[in-house]
Amino acid sequence: MLAGLVALSVAVLGGCAGDADHTGLDPADLPTIQLEEELRLGVVEGREGEEFGGIRGLTLTSNDEVWLMEIRPPMLRRFAQDGTFLGTSGREGEGPGEFGALNAVEPLPDGGVLVLDSRQGRLSHFDAEGAFVDAWPLPSGIGQRFRVDEAGETVYVEARDNEARSQAMREAAEAGAAGGGAQGQLPEAPIVWIRLGNEMEVMDTIRTPPAERELGGGMVFSTAAGPVVPGLSERLQVLDRQGRVIHAWNRSYTLEVEADGQADTLVQVAAPPVLKTPAERRELEERIGEDPRVDSPPSLNPEKPILAELELDLDDRVWARLRTEAEEVDGPGFQWQETEVLWHVWNADGTPVGSVRLDLGVRWMEARGEYLWVTAQGEGGEQQIIQYRMVEG
Repeated sequence: MLAGLVALSVAVLGGCAGDADHTGLDPADLPTIQLEEELRLGVVEGREGEEFGGIRGLTLTSNDEVWLMEIRPPMLRRFAQDGTFLGTSGREGEGPGEFGALNAVEPLPDGGVLVLDSRQGRLSHFDAEGAFVDAWPLPSGIGQRFRVDEAGETVYVEARDNEARSQAMREAAEAGAAGGGAQGQLPEAPIVWIRLGNEMEVMDTIRTPPAERELGGGMVFSTAAGPVVPGLSERLQVLDRQGRVIHAWNRSYTLEVEADGQADTLVQVAAPPVLKTPAERRELEERIGEDPRVDSPPSLNPEKPILAELELDLDDRVWARLRTEAEEVDGPGFQWQETEVLWHVWNADGTPVGSVRLDLGVRWMEARGEYLWVTAQGEGGEQQIIQYRMVEG
């Protein structure tokens, strides 16, 4: 079945991947990927290892185990491919094999994993049996993401370039003083990726395109469908396991890939922006106006950003989540929400895999081969992990 998904990438473009033109595609041309549920983990009580306390992420190891990263309390849970609970690794604390805050987990070729703990500023190694092996301190200013290359020899850790931010602030202050003008929005610390060798030595730093964040009066609201950011324009970016930065301005559907100072267009889709409904827009403006930090309710852009987020799976496929039309829903919180979670999936060379639709409240976690893992909420409010097989629609 996976071979069928890969074949779609070539068939849609009518040629081989190396010669294909990945620009100017129509979203309607993307094949639909159907999801067949194969496994569901998570109960209110009763089954060992399945009473989850907040799943932050997961990964799949080379021996096909599923490792869940839990945050309340911080620990790792291990499951076999058939859902059999295998045990836990780590616990809350400051000692070897203990966690302050779990941020991300990545697989290693030997069946073990590396885990990022940004609160304690270190990476911890657990072997294929779940036993703690070693830990390495990281440079200051690290973020919450990291990548390990396929060979397990190079680690890329996200960080913030606070020195560059300080320099930008000094320049802004000098320009303001010279011009006699008011200070503008403070610059953000640029995102960089620190490349570490197999002994965790710092090799170099990968710079990324500026975030170019434009708030436009927008604030972030949490909803069942994910964060709602009215009016926010920004550059989304991820790093693949080859050390390439993949990024996109969220108000245009153009994915670009940058490596060694060379930038190329990976994907360009002719996707029109989605309009907020009048009621949706009015509700957002009223919510912002209720915030005591806002002097007067803003008038929001009627167009939503096209892209909501970017993710990279274990096969370095790019998952781009799109904004969709809002519908009126019952229950607490926002009355107008995006009830469909729509993802477009692209191979590492820019050829299309297809589109995946998830229900409201279902969150993408990881994918590899023909399998997709998500989190959802059960009827009793319990958090669940679902394993889907992706098949041709």
